[in-house]
Amino acid sequence: MSLEELLREARDEMLRGGNHEGAGVAEELMAASVALDELDAAVGRQDDDAAAFHAKLLERLLAGIGTYDFCVSARKRKR
Repeated sequence: MSLEELLREARDEMLRGGNHEGAGVAEELMAASVALDELDAAVGRQDDDAAAFHAKLLERLLAGIGTYDFCVSARKRKR
């Protein structure tokens, strides 16, 4: 299972459980994963402009996620 598939599954499960905050974090992580793939591709092409753009995008996405604790979310759901 890919990271994106795992995050999509986690997001869907959180939405079913009413955890909209966690689902939003999962979506942000999916977007960060895509940005990382694009950064990797830009570096491989030696495209400095695209690499800089995707590096900044990745930085913003990860900063926006903060320190959400998926483990705490899962423990709350099991109670």
